[in-house]
Amino acid sequence: MPKTILACLAALLFAGASPADGPGVVLRFKALDGLIGDIRHLFKRAGREDEGKAFEKLMQTRTGPKGLEGVDTKRPFGLTMDLHPRLIESKIWLLLPVSDEKAFLKFLASIDMKAEPAKDGSYTLSIEGLPIFNTGIFRFAHGYAYGTLKISDTTAIPPADKLPKPAELLGDRDAVVSLAVHGQKVPETIRKLAVSYLGLQLGAAKDDKPAGETAAQTAFREAILDEITARLKSLLTDAETLQLEMSLGRGKDDELAITATLAGKKDSTLAKEIAALGKLQGLALGGKDAVLAGSANVGLPAGLLKPFDALVAESAKAALDQLQAHEREPLEPLIKAMSPTLRAGLFDGAMHLAGPGKGGKYAFVAGVRLKDGAKLDAAIRAAMKKIPDSKDVKLDADKADGVAIHSVRQKGADEATAALLGDGPLYIALRDDAVLVALGEDALPALKAAIAAKPADAPVLLLEGSLERLAAVMTLSSPDLKGAPAAAMDAFKDGGGRVRLSVTGGAKLEARLGVQTAALTFAGLLDKARKK
Repeated sequence: MPKTILACLAALLFAGASPADGPGVVLRFKALDGLIGDIRHLFKRAGREDEGKAFEKLMQTRTGPKGLEGVDTKRPFGLTMDLHPRLIESKIWLLLPVSDEKAFLKFLASIDMKAEPAKDGSYTLSIEGLPIFNTGIFRFAHGYAYGTLKISDTTAIPPADKLPKPAELLGDRDAVVSLAVHGQKVPETIRKLAVSYLGLQLGAAKDDKPAGETAAQTAFREAILDEITARLKSLLTDAETLQLEMSLGRGKDDELAITATLAGKKDSTLAKEIAALGKLQGLALGGKDAVLAGSANVGLPAGLLKPFDALVAESAKAALDQLQAHEREPLEPLIKAMSPTLRAGLFDGAMHLAGPGKGGKYAFVAGVRLKDGAKLDAAIRAAMKKIPDSKDVKLDADKADGVAIHSVRQKGADEATAALLGDGPLYIALRDDAVLVALGEDALPALKAAIAAKPADAPVLLLEGSLERLAAVMTLSSPDLKGAPAAAMDAFKDGGGRVRLSVTGGAKLEARLGVQTAALTFAGLLDKARKK
């Protein structure tokens, strides 16, 4: 492996220091039979069985005339890595399960990789395509072939009885593929080197000032770079484990999922920040059984609040200075009333689409957290008095829980919007802590439910929907998707079709994308319908 690659791995990955503690980096694959079965299953769910068979044949042609002879296709395989302060002493192991050692050696010879035996019982072989470290060495032990690159003349593989067992190195995760990176096993010298390098690179970016940048913009940009530097340093010094994996469930919960998790060292600043993300309270809308729903609860770090506040103030002043006097008079109070919300550096918002109702239309409700919403409501009322033509706006059209509801008549709604939500008014309510809007069938009751809803536990990010129910909505967005309802009826006859993306905190930071594999069936059927 080229030295540049090893250097990048040293800087970007958390590696391990001692085989006794387990490897610092583990890349693990499910047994080959399981992998092929999962791929075949996904092709089948997508209605592309012929392409799945073609893929299997292609794999067979790449593995030799008789397939992977001598390889045990019922056990997992993978790669482990332990970096050493002296890179040439790093340990990188490829673990391949072997059912028949002689057959495996014969297989290597059949693909022009003849293994030469050494006196200590190991084997060496040449590897094409690597310009520098192009010699591999391996040894049979514990039913596996343990292989590595010969980085120096001293590179050697320990005797079989001194090698850790595969389970100790690869673990027992049942994912299709997983990557585990253990942060606290990085040698301190490499950690310091990586932090110094990142600091130098990001520090140099401060000097790259764009033309025409204002003082407030410069201060905010530099604060962002400082924050990135601090976060990367925290990641390199305080991360306990970073885990990436792709899994495939079968049966009732037939779901393809990609998950990334990050855990901080106990009592570290990183761990405390991740724990705080698990205690977020977010805006709630009170709706249930949504076709599509989403929320986000993200805020600026403390170090960015002051420069961001200055940037918002500068931007607001610049916007007002461009207005003429008759424009500025009604708008200036509105901008000032919105300023506390903008300067807070927090976005806490939610939305959901529900329906269809009895009239066949849907209801859309959304909201964003505010600061001093009562002042904004007063500013809007004052501005409306100064706008001569405001007949489409009706203040105090209704009321719920002591909160006034205003309505705005739709004008010129496009065909798709009218088909989805109808042509009824847009309703707006300003609580002291949030602005809420609703549009569509039964929009007013939906808005009243949102007004009454109290803040609730919330993830950092959430987006989820049901393709089974969204199929009807798709037909309204494009004529090419008119086959969606029929495709959904066929694909989801046994349920499924849920798609969910989430980011949550707590004991660990987790980002997860889950798609039920019935969605692949739906996509395949919809594609066929479009081609017809």
